Amino acid sequence: MHIRPASSADAPAVWSIIEAMIRAAETYALDRKLSRAEALA
Repeated sequence: MHIRPASSADAPAVWSIIEAMIRAAETYALDRKLSRAEALA
């Protein structure tokens, strides 16, 4: 298995993974209203 750093081209896939977790606000103390840009930064 090859693991590589995420690139900007991976942003849509990364967002699709983390958005539900952020919106649920059950795991991490992140603002539910955190924007896509803020989360990916």
